[in-house]
Amino acid sequence: MSSTDLPSKPESICTAAWEGVFAASLGLTLGPVKCRQNVTRWRWPRSGTSWTGGYSYTVSPAVLLRCAQDGCLWCQLVAKLFPEKLRRSPWRLSVERRATVRVGKYDFPQFIRRSWCLFIGVDRYDHHIFKLFTTSDDPAAPWIDGRARIPHVADPRVLALALARIEECAREHAYCQAVTSHPIGSAPLPSRLIDCSYAMFPRLVETNSHSLREPYVALSYVWGMAQPHRTTKDNLASYINHGIDYAVLPQTIRDAIHVTRALGLRFLWIDSLCIIQDSQEDMLRELARMRDVYRYAYVTIDAACATNVTEGFLHKQRPLDPEHMLPFVCPRDPASQSIGQVQVGMAYIAPQNYEKVFPPSQDLITTADLPGNKTRPTTYTAARAWCLQEVLMSTRSLVFTSETVQLRCHTHTRNVGGCRHNPAWDLPRLPDATFLPDRQVVRGSDEWKHIRSRWRNVVEDYSNRLLSEPTDKLVAISGLAEMFAHALCTDYLAGLWRDSLIHDLLWRRCDWITQAPPPRYPFGYCAPSWSWGCIDGPTCYDTLVDRPDLHPLAEVVSCTVTLQNMNLPFGPVVSGSLILRARFFPCKWTDPNRFGVRQVAIEPIRGEPDRSIPGGSGELSSDEAAAETRLVAGITIDREEDVVFQRMWVIPLEHRDLVYVHGIVVTRAEPEVRLQKSFNDTQW
Repeated sequence: MSSTDLPSKPESICTAAWEGVFAASLGLTLGPVKCRQNVTRWRWPRSGTSWTGGYSYTVSPAVLLRCAQDGCLWCQLVAKLFPEKLRRSPWRLSVERRATVRVGKYDFPQFIRRSWCLFIGVDRYDHHIFKLFTTSDDPAAPWIDGRARIPHVADPRVLALALARIEECAREHAYCQAVTSHPIGSAPLPSRLIDCSYAMFPRLVETNSHSLREPYVALSYVWGMAQPHRTTKDNLASYINHGIDYAVLPQTIRDAIHVTRALGLRFLWIDSLCIIQDSQEDMLRELARMRDVYRYAYVTIDAACATNVTEGFLHKQRPLDPEHMLPFVCPRDPASQSIGQVQVGMAYIAPQNYEKVFPPSQDLITTADLPGNKTRPTTYTAARAWCLQEVLMSTRSLVFTSETVQLRCHTHTRNVGGCRHNPAWDLPRLPDATFLPDRQVVRGSDEWKHIRSRWRNVVEDYSNRLLSEPTDKLVAISGLAEMFAHALCTDYLAGLWRDSLIHDLLWRRCDWITQAPPPRYPFGYCAPSWSWGCIDGPTCYDTLVDRPDLHPLAEVVSCTVTLQNMNLPFGPVVSGSLILRARFFPCKWTDPNRFGVRQVAIEPIRGEPDRSIPGGSGELSSDEAAAETRLVAGITIDREEDVVFQRMWVIPLEHRDLVYVHGIVVTRAEPEVRLQKSFNDTQW
């Protein structure tokens, strides 16, 4: 757009910027900014990378800083992006020195290619990505599809927008309809629901006696403390006949009742009210149905921003999206020849990572710092173990985060109101076959391997979460285990699977990655020592356990578990037994390094190998190798208290090319052998 066609310049923008970058509409109408070198999904462009596309211009750093000090909003923004050496060196700040500034839509495979990602780069030294958004009624809206966050989630208009998104999902998302396998209103109901017809007098309803066939809402939240309002044997009849005193309900439950009514629904399921908390029989029966409770709920309310049940999630103060406001010259309509048709809207930009883009040491300009957004919304339910299966099993969830409100379904995750959502923040969905029980998965197929790998991802996420009662380790994931069992078609063994037991034994503690406290054995029995459920702490699997070139070195003779309750086949166990046919080698370990890994010296056993053992043809323990090779491995121990054991043995479980071996270390403990955990990538 020529300078003669431009509207009058605002006082907050210098002439050079107005006739340059703003006349070019921030480069949004030009080709996207791309990297000249071949950039893969997992590699970020290095400094010195050449860029193409967008709008570019050259400017003297000295002139830029002068305009910034004179109040130009654009120059203030760009000046903060200059590398440190450009701003501190007198020669580089000279008038003769020229720098290239490039701005435009960002085009990178890792991001959604839409005009809500704004690229601003200075020379080849540095570049930054900004969120770009405007309001829906602004003249710039047709060219900027990003929208501002909605901080006031209790507003009836916001809940109306959320309802529209939910109805769109139920009506148009074919996959979301397929995974429920029941039309709305015909799905099986929980034993009890809360009737929210009268908000001030909610009432507990037993569904069997009322033949209900209406959709319901489920609540996922953090208890955080004892709940005196919970349903017990003593108040059950009163809750059914007379209702529940609204005054005794904590704020999170009150908010859930309000949202249920705002969505036009009548019934709500909350565990503390719909399960008799002092009845072991009722709790076991309802736990067995937990998978169906969340799967068949019309929508699950995820109170992600509430640290406990008393806080609530609707009226919590949510910070406004930090922003830098700039005018936006809307591209001229080609069909119009009138200057008056050129409109000026407002564009709001905020850095993706404020701390990285504008650290305090870079505050060299006497203007207010540009505010920025935090890297990831805070969700307290993401830290609780029980909440993992609640969100993964739900068909759709209305998530009230510390930033805004969003709808998560099996098709996608979208922020209500249209503000940008980073897909990297999404919790990965479960495999299709876990929701489609009639789907036949062939053992050994790519889909089968994906399901098995996804289970390990679930275990890693789950073990990093908090449990108020460590003895609930297997209980709080039982619903997910049931879903995976239908897909894998194999026996569930206290967190492991019979068909892949050799691989599944290769879990290890990983508190050094998460900076969590060292794992410990809970008070009370949780799981056999060969299961990840036996420790209270984060665990993980080696990334190589699914390689196709791994071969077994051991054979499972038998593996059994004794269930605490036969009606809960995926629930708690009281004992377990594992018998392996394998070679074993005496070993001694050293002190751990900073990653919690110990070196262990292995003493090969001389003699004839047992050829009935997989891999027992002598390659790993021949007399010649034993005479010339000192075998060393890196191991991790379940808990530091186990260091007192003096006699230990290495048991190889699988190998790759007879060079790298994965296995476990055991020690004798009466009346069973306790596993101390896996060693891996051991070079023989």
